[in-house]
Amino acid sequence: ISYVTDAHPGISWRPKAALARARRGTGANARGMKVLCLCVANSARSQMAQGLFDAQSGFCTQVESAGSKPSGKVNPYAVKVMAEKGIDLSSNTSKSIEQVGAENFDLIVTLCAEEVCPHVPGGKKIHWPIPDPAGHGGSEEEQMERFRTARDEIERRIKDFVASQ
Repeated sequence: ISYVTDAHPGISWRPKAALARARRGTGANARGMKVLCLCVANSARSQMAQGLFDAQSGFCTQVESAGSKPSGKVNPYAVKVMAEKGIDLSSNTSKSIEQVGAENFDLIVTLCAEEVCPHVPGGKKIHWPIPDPAGHGGSEEEQMERFRTARDEIERRIKDFVASQ
């Protein structure tokens, strides 16, 4: 399987080869990959992806999330829908790319859809264009449903990615 990013045409990545290098200790921690999840605000999609990657026991040695323009808070709907899966984001904070040091990661997952994704040097890249569930208004249930849809799509992609390894 090769993943080609939509945000950066021409960049492809063979995940099995990268994981093999990680297991040998070449370019990554020998116990697993270091993953950075990125979006713009670091308040919803990248936070949910961080929690879901963390839930894949033993796959990653480190998972962080960040944004190019961090909002300063984690969206409460993201916290609620992740709690439905038994994942606690309540103590997470919204961080900038500079705060986490993108160059220290083996894999960078961008989750932007309608906005311009942050481009950072460093690890291999995968782009998953997930529509931003935040900022569309509506009733509590409509907002929760948008966040559940985003969460479930991120979870499906992570499970597919992990299974391909």
